[in-house]
Amino acid sequence: MEANDIMEIVEFVGDKEYRKPALLDDIQGITAYLKAIVPYQDEEDYLFTYFDKQYENESMEDERDKLEEAMATLSGFVSKKGSEVVEREIFHHLGFLIYTGTGGRIYDLYQQWLEHGSEKEFANYLFRQVQKYIQLSLKNKSLGDLTFHDNKQTLQNTLLLFNLAHLIGDQSSNAYFQFNRFVLEQWSLEHIYAQNSKSVCPTKDQPMTAENEKNIKSWLKEVRKYLENDRLYEKIDRALDKTGKKFFQYIGSQNLLGVIDGDFMDHQALHRLQNLTLLDRESNSAIGNLIFSEKRKKIEERKHQHKLIPICTQMVFEKAFSDSQNPSNPDVFTAQDQENYLDKIIECLGKYGINKDNA
Repeated sequence: MEANDIMEIVEFVGDKEYRKPALLDDIQGITAYLKAIVPYQDEEDYLFTYFDKQYENESMEDERDKLEEAMATLSGFVSKKGSEVVEREIFHHLGFLIYTGTGGRIYDLYQQWLEHGSEKEFANYLFRQVQKYIQLSLKNKSLGDLTFHDNKQTLQNTLLLFNLAHLIGDQSSNAYFQFNRFVLEQWSLEHIYAQNSKSVCPTKDQPMTAENEKNIKSWLKEVRKYLENDRLYEKIDRALDKTGKKFFQYIGSQNLLGVIDGDFMDHQALHRLQNLTLLDRESNSAIGNLIFSEKRKKIEERKHQHKLIPICTQMVFEKAFSDSQNPSNPDVFTAQDQENYLDKIIECLGKYGINKDNA
């Protein structure tokens, strides 16, 4: 890469927040092409070692021809951006297998392309590999058995595939998933509804100000809509009836915010697939503790700022998967909303062997 090329990338990106990822993305692309033609060796510098040997054997010309062919093929898969279903399937399933590392390395997948020879055959092969992965990853568990604390990677990959399957199946859109940003921005699981008092009280000492009282009370009112604990519900009601110093004294003496956080930790349904989505590390850090209504606003703001928000993350916060026949409060992600969301995931992943029995 020439110095001018680097400067063009930096100038195009503009925002210094994305300069490093943009450069890394370019390096990742070059590395991927090299890995496509070099059999993997279990050593850190295996690419350098391989090409150093080819240089000594004066066979670099042959390697360059292989590299050019691989670049033309692989870049073709990611740059067609066409509406043909087979092209979209290859792009998304190939990206999924490379990201999860479950379909063999890039070299193995590229060899499969060379063996199959046609896009349709290659697409069928990739689909079978994805199907095999998603079923094996459950390890005889149902989707409903997986929890945030014990099965993070499986849940994250399941939600990633949900986004990909949705994009493949949406014939009205030519949108492609941005794997490069997904990797560079370090995406992970996030609770859709997060019942955590840190969103209103970042420290143990709550300043007795009218603004802080207002914020805590707004949070308590939304939390109350999710509670199944009658005694805790009554304590929140008592707190809301108080004002000023008496309000802060009451929530402090009852350790009310800590008790609410504990209730969330014990509420297992909130740590399962139906209450989880994908969010990047920066957004997770900034808005992860917010209640649903506030988090929804922040997601919308990031969308308009052209931040990467996976399609299904956008849709779940817009409550697009919720039952339109029984609309509920747009500011609350209810148990019914969670059930509708899980049903949509199962429906979308049905072709991969996910159904009601294993969900």
